[in-house]
Amino acid sequence: MKNVKVNKKINKGILILEVIKLGSMGRSISQISDMVRVPRSTLHGWYQRITELNLSYELAKEMSEQQLVEVMFPRTPVGALFAVPRWDQIHIRMGIPGMTLSRCYRAYVDSLASDQAPISRTSFYREYEKQKKELPKEVLALHFANAYRPGQIAMIDYCGDTVRLTHGSKKGTVLQIFVGVLPYSSMIFAYATEHQKREDWFEAIAAMFKYFGGVTEELYLDNATALVSKADKVDPTLTRALVNFCRQYSVHPVALPPGKPKAKASVERAVGIVQQKILETVRATPVANVEEVNRALLREVDILNNNPLTDGSKQSRYDRFIEEQRYLRVLPCTDYDVDCEIVDRQILKSNQVRLDNVRYGVHWGHVGSMARLYINRKKNRVDIYLRNSLELIGQSPLVKAGTKIATKAEDLPEALKRYRESLGQLLERVEKEIGPNAKQLAVHLSKYAGSQSTRHLNGLLTLSHRYESQEMESICAEVLACPSKTYQTLIQVASLHKTQNASKQLHEPSNGCVRGAQYYRSVQPKDLSPEGGKQ
Repeated sequence: MKNVKVNKKINKGILILEVIKLGSMGRSISQISDMVRVPRSTLHGWYQRITELNLSYELAKEMSEQQLVEVMFPRTPVGALFAVPRWDQIHIRMGIPGMTLSRCYRAYVDSLASDQAPISRTSFYREYEKQKKELPKEVLALHFANAYRPGQIAMIDYCGDTVRLTHGSKKGTVLQIFVGVLPYSSMIFAYATEHQKREDWFEAIAAMFKYFGGVTEELYLDNATALVSKADKVDPTLTRALVNFCRQYSVHPVALPPGKPKAKASVERAVGIVQQKILETVRATPVANVEEVNRALLREVDILNNNPLTDGSKQSRYDRFIEEQRYLRVLPCTDYDVDCEIVDRQILKSNQVRLDNVRYGVHWGHVGSMARLYINRKKNRVDIYLRNSLELIGQSPLVKAGTKIATKAEDLPEALKRYRESLGQLLERVEKEIGPNAKQLAVHLSKYAGSQSTRHLNGLLTLSHRYESQEMESICAEVLACPSKTYQTLIQVASLHKTQNASKQLHEPSNGCVRGAQYYRSVQPKDLSPEGGKQ
């Protein structure tokens, strides 16, 4: 037989029959591979299937070509052996901003039990495109972004409508109306600004979080040029100022894909409510400046949030907000300042944080923790807080790079503070902790010891920890009576007192269980008595 060239024109059934025939003639797999131009690895699989079916050449040639192919390679419909994904739920998940089919596939695989097999990634992608066309219209209209957890998201946007000042020095000025909403409780907030610049956005967002009394996990925003430098459906570029602002408030900014209003349906609805139920009332109120407009907006927003909803639940937005409020994060320790830059640094072993090649000291006891630095170069100041608890642990003016800053006494623990105190502060501490005799001796030591004064006074304080206050006062009185009132004299007198106390304790009778000569004279054990001795 001539070599059979494998190409698309050759029927697969004929090729299988030829392989079975050559195998029955005793040809090896290598010989058959060269003759029919089929890889040996493929032929190994074919012969394994032929052996399983016990398929002989006589039986195979009685089948049609199509029957032979179906016997050798039966088609398994999707779902017969594998777990079929819930295509409707996957479509809803695909409505999440930034969600991809790859992430949906991983979630599908993770959701299966140990005895369930997932379909392949390629089949998943192919079947999703097919099933998406067959889903009901009701499912296609759903969007996952309309289901939220309490405290998860705040959405923001500006209204298309405006408010005009009716009188005053800025009469006729048009104000922009910012709107924020918590999708879970539908709690609405409105705020007026003169423009829609970066500072206006941040001022309004800060006012919104202050009104809510807390911060959400995420902040959904539109692709405004003041907040997003480069819009993109997958990976938008946020402005540095927005990232800095969100770092201070510990909220994650999410720029929604452009051209998808359903992704922020809650704030679109909130904007419509503000335009219909609030702005008309505010426009009818005489206002002369932005502060008066904001007071009017706040009054109307409070009324709106406390009115019962029309969904039949007899609850108001505020009733739902009470449930959500406990899930909000705490507000930052300082109000937002556009001139303030926020960075995080780890507290070093030296009890300092490093910024611009300068080490700034912080309070003792936080080594290894993360600190949040609020840097205001306009005011030339840096405030340092613990990132988790927002506790203030340091304040300092900004200095030039390379400058060494001495450790402040207030940053040290109580036991070490005195080593950074002045001579006058040490004298006050001696009098307070020991007494007047110690103060008089300390004055004498500081008068004649020159540069060693602070060392001698710290030594006096350290020595006082080994004695009672009265005893230390007696030691100081003895030193004052000596002709040489030096620190060495103090050490000698204190050592003598210690020796005398030890000798006194040695000769004093003890009530404890002490085994000495006197103890054995007063006690005669039974085994040492004549009756208890050896016979």
